[in-house]
Amino acid sequence: MDFSLFYDKYFQRVHAYACYRASGPQEADELTSLIFEKLFKKFSSFNPEKANMEVWLFSIAKNVVIDYYRWNKIRSFFSITEYEEILSAPDDTAISAQKLEEQKLLFSALSKLPQREREILGLKYSQGFNNKEIAAVTGLTESNTGVIIMRAVKKLRNILEGEI
Repeated sequence: MDFSLFYDKYFQRVHAYACYRASGPQEADELTSLIFEKLFKKFSSFNPEKANMEVWLFSIAKNVVIDYYRWNKIRSFFSITEYEEILSAPDDTAISAQKLEEQKLLFSALSKLPQREREILGLKYSQGFNNKEIAAVTGLTESNTGVIIMRAVKKLRNILEGEI
């Protein structure tokens, strides 16, 4: 596969991951650009015997994001206020308002979780990775990944139910 086909195939997923990890739309665009720049440089070194392409891609994406925040000394990975504009694209006013409110609640609850749990939940639910793929990206064991997901989802439920 040449890089332009790779880019076309994975752009939306990489951008969605960057949006999940960024504090705003401009930062998400910058992260997406940095991720694809790094992927372009490493594209010829991809080895399908070591990992499948998606695991390789999101391992690089995760490392680019970590390096970006380390370099910029940014500790907060989430800001719900900058996403309100993105989330409020109206289709039907009543439905959009309810959807926006639900998304605000979810993002607010997610912001209360530790960064590692947010990252793992993002890979699981935003990117559709299974526990084995998440383990390969994060360097955790598959069983540890499952436990973290289970506990993080339980925390989210408790937060959303107002128990925390």
